Amino acid sequence: MGALKDRPRFELAEFCK
Repeated sequence: MGALKDRPRFELAEFCK
Protein backbone atom coordinates (compact mmCIF):
# COMPACT_ATOMS: atom_id res chain seq x y z
CA MET A 1 0.00 0.00 0.00
CA GLY A 2 3.03 2.23 0.32
CA ALA A 3 3.09 2.71 -3.47
CA LEU A 4 -0.54 3.81 -3.44
CA LYS A 5 0.13 6.30 -0.65
CA ASP A 6 3.14 7.66 -2.57
CA ARG A 7 0.96 8.36 -5.61
CA PRO A 8 -1.07 11.59 -5.83
CA ARG A 9 -4.83 11.71 -5.26
CA PHE A 10 -5.79 12.17 -8.92
CA GLU A 11 -3.72 9.11 -9.80
CA LEU A 12 -5.34 7.18 -6.96
CA ALA A 13 -8.77 8.05 -8.36
CA GLU A 14 -7.70 6.76 -11.78
CA PHE A 15 -6.48 3.54 -10.18
CA CYS A 16 -9.84 3.10 -8.45
CA LYS A 17 -11.64 3.93 -11.70
